[in-house]
Amino acid sequence: MRPDHDGAGPMRVGIVGQPDRAGALVRALSAEAPEARVVAVADAQDVGASGQDPGPSRHDDAADLLAAHPLDLLVVGGPVRRRLEYLTLALASDVPRILVEGPLAASEAEAMELARLAVEREGLARVGVGLRLRHVAPVLRDGMAARRVGPIRSMSVTEVAGAGDGAVADEDRVLGRLLAALDMCQSLAGARPFRLACFGGAGGAGWPEIPDKSGDDRTAIVEYQTGASLALHIGGGAGDPSGRIVLTGAGGAITADLLTGASDPDDADRMPSPSPADPDRAAVAALVGALRGAAADGSGDLVDALEATLAALALERARVEGRVVDLSDLWEEFDDSLEGVW
Repeated sequence: MRPDHDGAGPMRVGIVGQPDRAGALVRALSAEAPEARVVAVADAQDVGASGQDPGPSRHDDAADLLAAHPLDLLVVGGPVRRRLEYLTLALASDVPRILVEGPLAASEAEAMELARLAVEREGLARVGVGLRLRHVAPVLRDGMAARRVGPIRSMSVTEVAGAGDGAVADEDRVLGRLLAALDMCQSLAGARPFRLACFGGAGGAGWPEIPDKSGDDRTAIVEYQTGASLALHIGGGAGDPSGRIVLTGAGGAITADLLTGASDPDDADRMPSPSPADPDRAAVAALVGALRGAAADGSGDLVDALEATLAALALERARVEGRVVDLSDLWEEFDDSLEGVW
């Protein structure tokens, strides 16, 4: 594997996969590391590099790109069904850092394979994950401490996508939204999901002038290993995007906006209310810090994202099969895949 970027000269970045959220990751990267330069793209449309002069070289596939360019960072985009293919090539290469958008796999079997692959190729600390709601969890934890909420007993999350959220394939969009919410809530609960059920996605007749996204709707119930519970609803595109989370603990409760992490006005004296954050900056900042030799081991980033990916896929399995799914066997298999390093 090549050494991390030493700060001398431009940070060479490659991109593989369709835009999806890779464009947002590249823009966050440009803001965090002005020295970053997209030098090559493969299987990609315009992902935010068009302003460069000269522009990036274009390749027919990811293998060709990786063979042709010594990179400091590879950004992996969609579609989800090709994520394992791209990451397999990336982990086999000498690229020191990889930034990928969630979800990480299209099936539970693929997620297990990726975990095993990351262990075999010492990739756990090489991969950073950009997830849309990761910036909210630290803000909420600060608020829980300030309000003395105590251990989480229940969480309620409602998120409605904006009407323009239709550029991504339906199954990728739904899985990505489930993943982002589950990743955030697992962080807050401090435990993995234990049992879950999911409903929705049947579709229906919409108004002729409004695209029908009722197939995007999901209502899920999750029980965590600590006994905490989550009631989750994500809605299809309708109007402006919105989101809200309510956390109830042994000592109290807080409510916050999912888009900004800001609390209700009556909580302002007890809970931090930050300005709106770029949800991709945290993942990008961690990888840039690692490239500059200033960051600690980031192994947990990939492991947490794989756990949330498995939980999101299990929710869809529960919905399709119409039953409550117990995840005990799934976590046992996952832990076996990480044996020796986690």
